[in-house]
Amino acid sequence: MMNDDFVQELQSECLSDTKSALEDFVGEINNLTNDHSSVLNNLCKLLHNFKGNAQAVGFTNFANFFHLLESIIIPLSKLVPAHVEPQEIAMMEFYLSEMEGVIESYVSSLQNDFNDSQDLLLQKAHHIFHFKEWAENQYRGPFEFDNILSEVTSEDSYLESDLTLESSPESSE
Repeated sequence: MMNDDFVQELQSECLSDTKSALEDFVGEINNLTNDHSSVLNNLCKLLHNFKGNAQAVGFTNFANFFHLLESIIIPLSKLVPAHVEPQEIAMMEFYLSEMEGVIESYVSSLQNDFNDSQDLLLQKAHHIFHFKEWAENQYRGPFEFDNILSEVTSEDSYLESDLTLESSPESSE
């Protein structure tokens, strides 16, 4: 069994790394107009890393938050056509920028007391809901958000399934 101080040190490092990597997240959002396909794929990879890092240090609910966000971004990366109207790009930028703010807020909440409660997950997941609604209405794809939310908020929740990009290095292993 690991020492609580050591675990808290790892968790603190994870939160600092996530906060630093949000600069990459913002950089990707800023490139959405230029190459939305590449940006969505890169965001999937960032979210996958965020999720894995959070899970590795025991922030299961934080990892579940990223799992929920992946459940929107991964289908979008496959459903958004090559040519997208500027207003669609603007809406994606809006929702992704909101998600950056929610991630930053989640990190700040965890840095205060390292309490990765399910209440905090539900509070932050609520912010993703409008993004999910827009994506479903716009692209009518197979979004698993509701199923994943139900799974991660059940009594015996844990990350059992994993969404990955078919073209990602992880899926070729």
